[in-house]
Amino acid sequence: MIPLFGTLFPGWILVVFAAAVVTIGLTAALRLVGISRAIPLKPVFNLALFLLVTFILWEFLYGSH
Repeated sequence: MIPLFGTLFPGWILVVFAAAVVTIGLTAALRLVGISRAIPLKPVFNLALFLLVTFILWEFLYGSH
């Protein structure tokens, strides 16, 4: 488990960075498939997707400890 505080890269920074990378990847995949045009309010959708991925990663890494 990555410690939350007290290291060079605290765990929350790694979780946010990983969530950003996954969100960009999912957005690019939706664009390649052609579904991105069907999504209204893209900035809101991207923010919601980012928050969802962040919470999933947080629960996966720190929720069971």
